[in-house]
Amino acid sequence: PSQGLWAIGGATRASASAVLVKDLDEYSNARHLAMFDGRLYLKVEYWCPLGTTYSILSTDGTQVGFQNLRPQKCYEPPNGNGTDTGGGGEGNATASRNIELWSIILLAAMPMVAVAAGVFWLLRLPGVFGNIYVGVAVVIGLLYAIIVSPSDSIGTFLKWFLTLYTGLSYVALAAASLLKPNEDDLESGSESRSELWDRFTRAKDWIAFFACTGFFIMIHIVLEIPATDGA
Repeated sequence: PSQGLWAIGGATRASASAVLVKDLDEYSNARHLAMFDGRLYLKVEYWCPLGTTYSILSTDGTQVGFQNLRPQKCYEPPNGNGTDTGGGGEGNATASRNIELWSIILLAAMPMVAVAAGVFWLLRLPGVFGNIYVGVAVVIGLLYAIIVSPSDSIGTFLKWFLTLYTGLSYVALAAASLLKPNEDDLESGSESRSELWDRFTRAKDWIAFFACTGFFIMIHIVLEIPATDGA
């Protein structure tokens, strides 16, 4: 598993061994570990048809002693007769959620990106690059949530996607800056090439802010700096 709870046993360091107590791949963002009365408690979140759910897990170090302290792992709202909706209710909830996500994509995120791209290109206003950059990330994140719905891995996906997204932006910015053409090439080249470089130069500060700041934040989240025990 990519993450899990492990117990260390053995009388000496040489004889110590690790045993997997619980595979935590279905959970994300495990945090706030605490010991009380011989049991380990930790806070987690996971995906349910009605959205992100938060809970506390508890274990005594054995697979049998592991438990989710929520009475129901996922909440199932009652129907009009006061009985559980069952599978039909879960399907309806998922469909309703997907409609909301598609509405955000088609009526908010994509129009914002389109308008910002038009302003950026036609009016030469580099400040709207942030709307484009953030909007593309939002669309991809929402599409993932729709495609894999319901999913417990949305937190893990966002962590690695944003790290890759900001990292590639950072590398692309550095590469484009290093490949700057000289003045003779711009003057002798086509008008479109000169115009494209001019637009990049105008927007470079904004690109650097979003790409570099985003990558700085994500790499600290991935490496858990300074949240690791050794920090």
